[in-house]
Parts: sequence; structure tokens; C-alpha cells
Amino acid sequence: MNDYRILDDTIHLLKTDEQYIQLQKANETDLINNFEYYRDKSLTQKQYSDILELNSNKEAYLMILLPHLIDFCHFIHQQTKPDQRIYFKSRDCFFIKKLFDAIYPGERKTEYVYMSRKACYANSAHYKAYIDHLAADTNSLWIDIQGSGDSHVYYFKTNYNYVPQCIFFRQNTLQRANGMTANNELKDYDVLKSFKSHYWRLFEKEFFDDCTEEALVLESLCRAPHASAIDVDQNFQPIFENNYDLLDKNLHELIIAYSFILENYWQDSHFKLRSSLADINKTDSHSQQWNGIAAFDIDETITHDDHGVLEEAFNVCKKEQIKVIFITARWDPFYENHNGKLAEILPRFKGLTNHPIDLWFNPLSRKGNNEFNDMYKSKQLDKARVEHNLNREQCILIDNVKSTIDTAKKHGFVNSVCVSNHAKAGVTKDAVQMINMIIKGK
Repeated sequence: MNDYRILDDTIHLLKTDEQYIQLQKANETDLINNFEYYRDKSLTQKQYSDILELNSNKEAYLMILLPHLIDFCHFIHQQTKPDQRIYFKSRDCFFIKKLFDAIYPGERKTEYVYMSRKACYANSAHYKAYIDHLAADTNSLWIDIQGSGDSHVYYFKTNYNYVPQCIFFRQNTLQRANGMTANNELKDYDVLKSFKSHYWRLFEKEFFDDCTEEALVLESLCRAPHASAIDVDQNFQPIFENNYDLLDKNLHELIIAYSFILENYWQDSHFKLRSSLADINKTDSHSQQWNGIAAFDIDETITHDDHGVLEEAFNVCKKEQIKVIFITARWDPFYENHNGKLAEILPRFKGLTNHPIDLWFNPLSRKGNNEFNDMYKSKQLDKARVEHNLNREQCILIDNVKSTIDTAKKHGFVNSVCVSNHAKAGVTKDAVQMINMIIKGK
């Protein structure tokens, strides 16, 4: 087995992988059917058994974590200013750093920094010289996936007499009160934040109630194509541990999954990828008050050959403070169908709204059955309306599949509209009239 842990540019090397090249050449249908690292793994949030089983299916379980990581990126963006530098710590943040840059290309100054507990406690002159120019920027924000923050507080307080801000995806208390942190004070931790609460679990709680195991779950899914950096040399090149980590099992497949997501899921920051698997997010729900939500299905609705009165519908939403969102039951939101690539179709909608468009996708479904897809779209719309404190009567789902609309109405979205699926259709006047009725309260 090749050791992918210490290669400088694994993503580039993986692009020479013959199987990966074939996947990239495939059309959308073939890609969904043959994505070697994700197919035939019908996961739910109730299937996690133990860390060894998760290690064997990393690329699939990554799709359950992905919506939370996406929301974490949105949170980081909201917490920072354009001129603020963001430092992502190795090695847990290898993927999240690339993910953030893909979602918000060029909007923040970001850097991947080699850092670990061992490096922070090693008292290395080379390592201190490496961190010196980073620590000089006292307005910077540091990012980590999980940890107690002990080594962060210790290193900066000991060497620079201050502790920079740090946001964890999920902070824990596993390393507290070790011998190296005797001089740490509670107030030193005030600059540390946690995106998720200490009690948050990726999987339902009955499987375990162990902070240690949750840390292992996150560490298993947030890896890097290199081992832990324990120091740097005089040229600031990282020195990695030599031992192989159990959680590195199937790292090759996981890195390919990272690459697939980064290359296929991000097109334009105007479209904000969301999933109902993630937690309710009201961080920016009060930044704009909405009178309702218009949820447009993607397949054969907004991507229809005949766009119908789609522009008119968007103009009504813009005028009447109706939030436009896009919904798909697919796991790959920027797919290609006979209308072309969604990435090429979406830009036409940028000028039709005065807000970024949330694009809700389903990371659990590759092919899925119709009943599951119908239910999932209603679930997506329900999550969106809760975030904006709207009732179901203020929301409308516009789709070309009758069973989807029937399911939506059963879930209380009684104003939803089924648009015709024949050649000369697209979004119809019925949908526009229903949007107007929502505003009038009829």
C-alpha cells in the first residue's frame, strides 16, 4: 500500500490515478452510479457502530459531516472581516481550509499552518521562528476542528504573552490540567470559541456518550495527506512523525473524496450550499426579514428548456421580500443534465435576487427512490422556514413532480405548485399567482 501521508501534493498526484481520471471523464449518470468511493453505501445517521467501521467507510461518512463543515465555513466568514487573516491549523484543518477557500474564493486571506500539541510543547527555536511572523498579527483568527485549546493557550501565552482568537468546530476538555498548562488561567480561554456545543454529536446519542470517541470521529474524517507535524526545520519545512496512525486507514480514498467535493461542489459564492442534515442556523436569519420563502426545484423547473415566467416569478419575490431558495434531492448539486451543466445555468439568476441563494442538497442520496426524494425536499423547506421564523403557509415549493408537491402539501406546505412537465412549460403563471397570494394572505 502506498503511503500518502507525507507527500507534498497528494491532490495533484491523485489526478494521475487512472480510476479517478475515468470518474472525472464520466457524465453525471455514470458518475453517480460508479463513484467508487461512495457508491452502494446507503448511510443514515443511525448506522454508526464503532470507529473501526467508520474508518472503513470514511468517504461515505464524510458526506454526513460535510453539511456541518459547510456551515462552519459560513460561520467563520461571518466572524471575520475582509482584511483579517485566518490561520487553519494542521492537520485537522487541511480539508476545511480548502473548503473555505472554495466557498469564498479570494474573500479572506487564509493560510495553512503546521501546528500540533507536540510542536507547541517542544520548545523548538526553529518552530518559534516559524510562528513569529504569524503571531505578530494580533488581529488574526486561528481555526481548529477539535481540541481543548490547552496547547494553543500555552504556546502563545508562553512565547508572546497573549492568546489569539481561536474558533474550534467542536471544543472539548480532554487535555485539560496537564503538566504543561499549570500557568494557564481560565481567563486565557475567553478568546476561544466553539462552533458546536460540547454535547453535540454527529450521530444520535444512543450509540455513545463519550467525548473521547466523538473526538476520534472528527479526527478520522478530518485528515491530511501528511502525518502530524512535530516541528519545522531551519527552512520552515515541516518535520512529520514517522509512525502510522490508526485513523489514517483508507486515507487514500478520503483524500480523493476531498478532491471530488472541492472540484465539483463549488461554483460561485452567490450560491450558498445548505443541507437539512446540518443544525438549525439562525446566525444571520435576522439580518433580513422575509415575508415568505419560494423554493424552486432544480431539475426541469429552473433548468427547463423553456424558462416560462421564471424571471417574472423572481421579480415578484424580489419586490415582495420573498426569499428564493433552490432545492434538489441530489447529493451532487452542480450536476449536468441534458440542459447542460448546472454551474453554467445558475449564473443567470444572480441578478434576479438581492441576496445569496441557498442551494439545498441531499448528501445521503446518490440515486434514491422517489418517496425518499419527495420527503427530503419537504424536510429541506421546513428547515429553511424554521431558520427564518416563518409558518408553512408562508412557504411555497415549486416542482415539476406531482408526488413531490403532494408530499409537501401533506407536510403543511399547502400553497405549493406543480408545474407542467411537458416540453413547453417551465415555471408557470400559476406559481407566480401563488407567490402573490402568499403576500396577500389569501
